[in-house]
Amino acid sequence: MVTTARDICKTALRRLRVIDADEAPDPNEAEDTLAGLNDMLTSWQQYNMNLLLARDFELDDEFRFFVPPAETGFEVIQIANLKGDWNADTNTPALSSGVGNPGDVYRVSVAGSTRLDDVSSWSVNDFLIYDGGLVARDVIQGGVWRRGPSSRRFNRGVHALLAIYVADQYGITPSDTTHLDAIEGWDSIMSAYIKPPTKGIYDSALVRLPSNRYLDYSRILGS
Repeated sequence: MVTTARDICKTALRRLRVIDADEAPDPNEAEDTLAGLNDMLTSWQQYNMNLLLARDFELDDEFRFFVPPAETGFEVIQIANLKGDWNADTNTPALSSGVGNPGDVYRVSVAGSTRLDDVSSWSVNDFLIYDGGLVARDVIQGGVWRRGPSSRRFNRGVHALLAIYVADQYGITPSDTTHLDAIEGWDSIMSAYIKPPTKGIYDSALVRLPSNRYLDYSRILGS
């Protein structure tokens, strides 16, 4: 089932009980909450969380996250740049193994078996990123294309965070469950997008937040 930006906004409003479980937001509620969603996501970029936001979401846009492959270097994630769509069946635009600009990202628009480095199976809505091996002073040491599947696993955290972001405008205090889901969601998103620039094996436990509802949401929500 496709999740859209409208679905995220609707679920956030249901969490706040602005609308009932079987109710849809009215046009003004939907647009106001969408504006909050786009503001919130954009604000995350100041914390070096690169979500490849080429533009604001519209209500009916499919809502997906690109999840950087675990092996991708921290520096490369921070400069990741969405270049457009790629046809993995016809290799359009033409890409080659070991050739690319660090941080170049494409979304797979057509599934296929074009081999790029160690990957030869691509599904629609996969992403590929060129990990250029950036080191000190932006020296490039080789590079490979890596596959990063899109994911909806962050959606629960996003609509909980969005509920908190827009709660004041509705004069509502979010529930304890929403606060906890927001904390866990932010933890999970940070673990994927903000990798510590240190050597050794990356462990998501290195990037965690205190598990209490008094978390400083000004940092999470950019407010």
